[in-house]
Amino acid sequence: MPALAAMRNVFYEEPDRPKFYDLSGIRATSVAWQSGYPGVGFQEFYLGVENSEKPPGNLTPHQSLIIGDLGPDMPFALDYRASCSRPAVVELTTYDNWRYVADDIDEFLEKLGLAS
Repeated sequence: MPALAAMRNVFYEEPDRPKFYDLSGIRATSVAWQSGYPGVGFQEFYLGVENSEKPPGNLTPHQSLIIGDLGPDMPFALDYRASCSRPAVVELTTYDNWRYVADDIDEFLEKLGLAS
């Protein structure tokens, strides 16, 4: 796990028990995300609202993959809409829908100090 200080510099929200999901966690979250969270009630606020001033504003479940969270109801994800090979990294903020964190996964890892 990256240092909390690095995460504070990368994300807009203050991390509160941040974690990256392991593969089984990514799979479980992906199934729930793409099927509308059955049995829990659809989390409509997870979709966000399109916002051209602060893109992307929203996410498309079938073109994104939630890979972790910064705390309760604070997921971060890979957004594949612009590129299948170099997805953008986004986070769901409590005040502003989805926001770009990095243009692609390589930039994200570099910002966290995890790039080789």
